[in-house]
Amino acid sequence: MVRADLTRPGVRVLNLGGAVNPDVLLAYDRNGAPVVVKDYAARPAWVRYALARWLVERELGLLRSVAGAPGVPRPLERIDDLAFALEWIDGQPLRRRTHANAMPPSFFAALEAMLEALHARGVFYADLRSPTNVLCTPRYAPALIDMASAIQLRLPGRWVQAFYRRALDKLRKRFEGGQEAAVSDPTASAVRDLQHGWDRIRNLDVGAFRDPVPAVFIPDPSDDLEVLRPTLEAGRAWERRGLGIELAGLGGSRGAKVRGSLDPRVHAHWIIGALSALRVERCDLIAFGWAGLVARAVAALRPELVRTLTTLDTPVDVLGGRFLRLWRASFEEPAAFRAELGARRSGDVPQPASAASPSTRRLAQLQRAYRRIETQLEPGEIRRVACERPKVHWLAFMSSDADTGVPEPRVREGMLTHATWPMQRSYAELWSELARVTPAVSHAASGSPEAEQVAWKSSAPRSSS
Repeated sequence: MVRADLTRPGVRVLNLGGAVNPDVLLAYDRNGAPVVVKDYAARPAWVRYALARWLVERELGLLRSVAGAPGVPRPLERIDDLAFALEWIDGQPLRRRTHANAMPPSFFAALEAMLEALHARGVFYADLRSPTNVLCTPRYAPALIDMASAIQLRLPGRWVQAFYRRALDKLRKRFEGGQEAAVSDPTASAVRDLQHGWDRIRNLDVGAFRDPVPAVFIPDPSDDLEVLRPTLEAGRAWERRGLGIELAGLGGSRGAKVRGSLDPRVHAHWIIGALSALRVERCDLIAFGWAGLVARAVAALRPELVRTLTTLDTPVDVLGGRFLRLWRASFEEPAAFRAELGARRSGDVPQPASAASPSTRRLAQLQRAYRRIETQLEPGEIRRVACERPKVHWLAFMSSDADTGVPEPRVREGMLTHATWPMQRSYAELWSELARVTPAVSHAASGSPEAEQVAWKSSAPRSSS
């Protein structure tokens, strides 16, 4: 592998490093096999020039010294002074929300044997305090990652055993269940919180690793990413990658520059930064409800980032449907606003309790967000949304049970048909709509703007109304 392989579409970020830690990436070698890459290229200059080369050599040396030990990834190659590749082990890190009280006793017995094998090779694994350094594979076997926290040092056996015993006891208290305990799917993608400086990016990454233009989903702030999981999982059938990102402040993410802001443009800048950190250079952007205003601003600010824009229950120009009802309810008591949120948009799978009943804090934030939407009063007391109009291809849907309010033209410049979304249809069917239109967009992108517009409109799905 060479450095250029790390900038190609399809590279997935597994973890973002801190001040002196590498970014952990999932990439592909020249034979198409998945590999893990640890890369210091994004670290400050003093780390790159003073520490990175030594840190790369040190971890590669540790991996070579324990090569062949069960559950430890094999070192593959050094890419350059700042990066190296190692074996990809399929599995998910231990996390309380996905593995708590779900691991069988045999898992920890195998982990203890693994640690003893490392000790026999003169390596002491020092960071069992972080359970995410332990993977659960599809066969419920443990695997150890992050050998940077290991030390090549022979210590007295009784000291090592006492240390491991205490660390394993803590892991057992958090994760061990009964004899038959096991997570339903040990390799299911988990919602992850990636630290990016002072920001936290809560995301759910599902589907085809090598999709060059992933579909990025932004849920309505009243929902969480688990609501979108069935939709993201459905993308596998289309060989697509679905990446869900919660908004900062209004969702589970956190942004230092977003704190307290209810301006969609401010949130749009945060989303653009999050996509850059996740190495997404181009995407199909799908957003729901209030988050659709953020997606509109993203497409207006960075049109080269967005191949297609899809909004559901977000007004195009005029407030209408469920969005209008939420806007009106935002000026009433919190109970009325909560009741309106309870009217689900679609007949998808049952919603988690956290989505159906958002916390009091999030409810108050969302109520203020709807209340402070910039609107313009038009004749007849029609309210128009004051927001940048995207220049990209845009497919807008409204739920079929929504009062659409003032009729809007069905086709607008730069847009597909403005259609309704029947309640009996699942959001998972969004993938078929994207598959219908994106080939024409990609093919026409090499031609003139006029040709692209014609190709796009000819591929538009028919209205369901």
